[in-house]
Amino acid sequence: MLFRSFDQPEWREEALDALEFICERQTGPDGRFRPIGSDSFGVKHDHLPFDQQPLEALAAIEACLFACTQKFDSKWREHAEAAYGWFHGHNDRGDSLVDIKRGICRDGITARGINKNSGAESLLAYQLSYYAMLDLTRICAGEGGHVAQSRSGGSTRPVAAA
Repeated sequence: MLFRSFDQPEWREEALDALEFICERQTGPDGRFRPIGSDSFGVKHDHLPFDQQPLEALAAIEACLFACTQKFDSKWREHAEAAYGWFHGHNDRGDSLVDIKRGICRDGITARGINKNSGAESLLAYQLSYYAMLDLTRICAGEGGHVAQSRSGGSTRPVAAA
């Protein structure tokens, strides 16, 4: 968050408000994490659902993790959990992007379904998300919080990679 780089603590609330605005835009009608689709880029006043990419989920998780270090609020944990669940099938397609046995993460979700490619960027986005969720779990435990169940009832706790 920029307020730390410029040593401007009064910007903190504005930064957290901006993140809250983004989190609201990244939540689909069913409450699941839905990043702004890349098909929306350059389109005025329209948010299209596809293409969704792992990097967007990672960015949401890391932003919420940082927000928790600044001002604990369960909404940051909940949004991060929803974004992490996106990798595991809590998404618009209901399909997991992660195959732990093969050690891959698919490249995203398109209007036609799961992108079957599995590049290094996607795998790194998933792995970094996993470690960010571990950090978030530790922070929440320190605040008396816990990693909750996802909105669909399944656990969104990080799973160990094989």
